[in-house]
Amino acid sequence: MTKFHDRVEAQTKQIIGYMLGDELLVQEGKEQQQEATEPAPRRRGHDQGIVRDERGQE
Repeated sequence: MTKFHDRVEAQTKQIIGYMLGDELLVQEGKEQQQEATEPAPRRRGHDQGIVRDERGQE
């Protein structure tokens, strides 16, 4: 899922939790939203390099 989708899902959980009076669902939505808004950890490694096709050609 995309970050946008995760944030929207988290907000929906919070709204439904408030409507139902379910504090556990609200808390779960808040945690999910926090995870979705945190920046993704940067990958360390080789993001670029020689790419070969099926035959092993560059």
